[in-house]
Amino acid sequence: MRRGRLYKVLGVEPHADQREIKRAFRRLALVVHPDAGREPDPQRFREIRDAYEILSDPGRRRAYDVTLRAASRGSAAEPLRSRSYVTIPEDFAEFTPTIGEFLDHIAQNFFGFHRKSGGPYRRLRVDLTLTSEEARAGTIVPVRVPVWEQCPRCSRGEAWWRTCPTCGGYGMVEALRKVELRIPPGASQRELYELDLTALGIRNLLLELRLVVRP
Repeated sequence: MRRGRLYKVLGVEPHADQREIKRAFRRLALVVHPDAGREPDPQRFREIRDAYEILSDPGRRRAYDVTLRAASRGSAAEPLRSRSYVTIPEDFAEFTPTIGEFLDHIAQNFFGFHRKSGGPYRRLRVDLTLTSEEARAGTIVPVRVPVWEQCPRCSRGEAWWRTCPTCGGYGMVEALRKVELRIPPGASQRELYELDLTALGIRNLLLELRLVVRP
């Protein structure tokens, strides 16, 4: 997440109030909206819409601003050290929504069905424990998230004549993919960090990690 990128996308200052952010979004949307804009640009419109969805939501904006401040403090620091993997949801004792709802919600990105998710977009907040040394020096936390990928046996045509024993006929199998959370030096207790999962094909979930620093 580049420093201040979302504010730059909307052309507003980081101290802009909600009315300014809303006006900026409407002004830009009139220009680049793919169906009604004077200069249609679908990719640009998606960037503007995504920035507005975060900056117009007070909770998401606070988390984003915390990340910016932390990145600014650590901009001149030495390269961050990586720590051990954290796996969602196995490494967390308390989990809301339930694990079943969480996995079903992720599956929508790959299968398109809706069962228990409760809507098209959700936030998931979990506590991430760091040692005081990790918080002081900064660290890279590799986070593994469940996704669904094309079944390797079906893609090779090995199961065309019977139900595939690997995927049960769904054509997809569950896998774990990695995304990194970079925590800059000087992180403090209860700071919030957003983890973007769109690179994993997950577009309906915002993952928020709240720091718990232990001695």
